Amino acid sequence: MVRKKITDHNIITTIISTCAGCASINEKLYIVGGYLRDRALGRKTNDIDIVAFPSTTRLVECIEKRVKSRAFTIDKQKRTVRIMPPGTNVHLDFSRPQGKTILDDLCSRDLTINAMARQIIKTKPGKLIDPFEGKKDIHNKTIRFIAEQALIHDPLRLLRAHRFAAELGFHIEKHSRSLIHKHCYRIKQCSGERIRDELIKIFESPRAGQTFKDMDTTQVLKEILPEVHACRNVATVYYPKQGLITHCINSVENMEYLFQNISHLFGRHAPRIVSYVKKVDQEGVSRKALLKYAALLHDIGKPKTAKKIKGRLRFFMHEETGAVLIKAIASRMRMSNRHMAFLQTVARAHMRPGNLAHVEHITDRAIHRFFYDYGEHALGVLLVSLADRFFYLSRKTIRAKTDRHQNAILYIINRFFSRKSTILPKPLINGHQLMKALD
Repeated sequence: MVRKKITDHNIITTIISTCAGCASINEKLYIVGGYLRDRALGRKTNDIDIVAFPSTTRLVECIEKRVKSRAFTIDKQKRTVRIMPPGTNVHLDFSRPQGKTILDDLCSRDLTINAMARQIIKTKPGKLIDPFEGKKDIHNKTIRFIAEQALIHDPLRLLRAHRFAAELGFHIEKHSRSLIHKHCYRIKQCSGERIRDELIKIFESPRAGQTFKDMDTTQVLKEILPEVHACRNVATVYYPKQGLITHCINSVENMEYLFQNISHLFGRHAPRIVSYVKKVDQEGVSRKALLKYAALLHDIGKPKTAKKIKGRLRFFMHEETGAVLIKAIASRMRMSNRHMAFLQTVARAHMRPGNLAHVEHITDRAIHRFFYDYGEHALGVLLVSLADRFFYLSRKTIRAKTDRHQNAILYIINRFFSRKSTILPKPLINGHQLMKALD
């Protein structure tokens, strides 16, 4: 017997049919927003947003019984609940209707690409409802606000526009950019947690560097990370154009360049670097995102420590000052202690690989000490140091591997992976073994 393959599409179709079956004669159901956007882009998505008129309450109760799963609240303000059908990775989100009709609801949304709907009908799929030509903007890769009022109602949309541009590779059209610039100060009204989550999504995207350039232009960066904005016009003798801020943002771009060229840079150890970078922690954040975050913040201590000594601009103790500023950022954004510790460690340690590069011969003992001092964060420090160094090198020089600093870091990483047991010898006995022996 040939078994029918159950795909995500089959599951979603079945779930949507279940929703349609729960609707009464007087109820109208619509799939809205992100699911339709992602389908239009050909992107896989298991998140389905549904609104029902006149109310979602009875519908949710019916679907709970049908799929044998309880709904839970994910947004009290918008009265949004989620059902996760057992045995699937599908998220069904039900929101309270905004207004009396689906058109009213779509008018309340932020971007044209998120303001599309399709009615769920038992017999056939409903027609696409697209009052703001979102599908056209998807085709043209354009981010466009529906109305200025949307930014006033929820200022997080200022940052969301940049986030969608980063994730989708779209551009924010001219009028929408001017609206972001006009209302950028409102972003401070949003909770630190909401800003934190949007920033992480930007760092998770492959275009974070370019996005931070855009955020600098629209002044959103100034409002959410004033510590980075303070780097503007600092040390222009070392960093051209806008000074140190250019270097901070370029370091994010260099980290993305590093990710794209792992095989060439790290050779036989590339799979281990890939594994390290792709690892996702308990909070759902990848090391890739944290490395780019660390690259952006690694030099933010320089503006407060800049001093001319004997005619030369110096930044003594900028690493420690940067770590203090990162603690303030982490507190403001309700960042986890684990993420804060990583960012602080990189800020404190990012100069050390460069110091090792000036040693005539890097010994295994020095490498051991480096990994002993920074533990699980050591490899991250090395990668950020590389991204930092790439600011001064041409892509041709990077590919040729002729720079001493770059080669020193590559040597340390190669030595670590080649002789890990020597560099970091395992303890002769661990705590569990000791307790067992003493029992």
